[in-house]
Amino acid sequence: MVADTTTPKKKRGFLNISLASGGKVTSEDLRMGLTLFMPGFLILIFLGTYPIVNVLLLAFQKRSMFGDAEATWVGFQNFVTVLTSEIFWISLRNDLVFTVVTVIFQTIIGLLVALLLHQNFWGRNVFRSLVLFSYVFPTTVAALVWRFMLSEQVGIIYQTIRMSGLPIPNTWFSSTNTARATVIMVA
Repeated sequence: MVADTTTPKKKRGFLNISLASGGKVTSEDLRMGLTLFMPGFLILIFLGTYPIVNVLLLAFQKRSMFGDAEATWVGFQNFVTVLTSEIFWISLRNDLVFTVVTVIFQTIIGLLVALLLHQNFWGRNVFRSLVLFSYVFPTTVAALVWRFMLSEQVGIIYQTIRMSGLPIPNTWFSSTNTARATVIMVA
């Protein structure tokens, strides 16, 4: 007789779930997992759906920003007002330009830095640490640093442009000619 050399199939536990260790998941394990999982899950569902439902309700109402007047139902009038506003379309265009340009530049710069950090060179680990350390700083601190660097009184970028003899914009953020380019550069 020939011996059967095939390995026996493992029995699977409750709901055909088996553990990596080969053990079985019992209904008691499943109940405990759901007990630990559900409170956080329900909180996330509430925190995700409540704002969406609230915004949808507010979109069809006319309300005072200060909450001192009763809300009145206006239907689609808010949408008509926004979509016929020239300011909305200018803002939308500015947002699209900002998004497209910053995503393209950040992707290119990120890829170039990643390729550079992958090369073997002296001080690579220090440079990697400095690059990753920059993720620790919050966006607010970065914005304040950029504001300081672009300052007309003490900003290093302003002073460098002035010393090089290049034309200096009057203000970085208040001029319509330079504000968009400055915000894209800083982002």
